[in-house]
Amino acid sequence: MTEPGGFVVYSNWRTFPIPAAERAVSDPTGTLRARLSSQYRCMVFVLEGEIDARTAPWLTEQLLGACRERTGDALVLVLRHLSFFGAAGLQCLNTVAETAARRDVRVSLWDPPPFARRVLRAGDLHPSVLVEPPA
Repeated sequence: MTEPGGFVVYSNWRTFPIPAAERAVSDPTGTLRARLSSQYRCMVFVLEGEIDARTAPWLTEQLLGACRERTGDALVLVLRHLSFFGAAGLQCLNTVAETAARRDVRVSLWDPPPFARRVLRAGDLHPSVLVEPPA
């Protein structure tokens, strides 16, 4: 199924293949790692580790850079490997979502762990962000 703007919506998000990483980066503390790929008309970030007050500024810069590069129509964040997601992560996502919305880039969060879902539900997540699977 395709939405306006050509963004493909997968009815079974678990079967969508995560592309092999083109590059891997890490925040200066080594607490958060990201594997990046830009296939399928989207930039995919597979995140591992913690998104907290120390790592969120670095992640924000990485994601804003992806929005500026505009390598595709979507920014996909695979969250299943996170060990912590705090309020700073929510602020990071909202900052990125606002910039992405102005640039016509969709933001999608894939498979957030239960603790991350609680933060996303308790906070005020930008309305344009798609969370898969829906709670």
